[in-house]
Amino acid sequence: MRVCQKAGLHAANCTAAFIAGRRQDVIRESAQFIRSLEEIWRGQDVPPEEIWTELLRRLEASELLHRLNQPPHRCKELGRRARAWRITTSKLP
Repeated sequence: MRVCQKAGLHAANCTAAFIAGRRQDVIRESAQFIRSLEEIWRGQDVPPEEIWTELLRRLEASELLHRLNQPPHRCKELGRRARAWRITTSKLP
């Protein structure tokens, strides 16, 4: 439980530093937050590679959805570009 409190504290400090515009504090607190996350992962027997793989999967899905939402490069039809379909969210899956 203590490790979770530390992670929360570092996340809050990082956010506060960002709001205050203190770049060095953002860097320092971000590093501490990631170290706290690694302790949490170890406590749950989660290899860091699984976390980074999941992040990569989400980024790739987001980029794909973004590309699919771009207007096609074809002639305008009736004064506007036609889209095969449109994504209505920018949220990561």
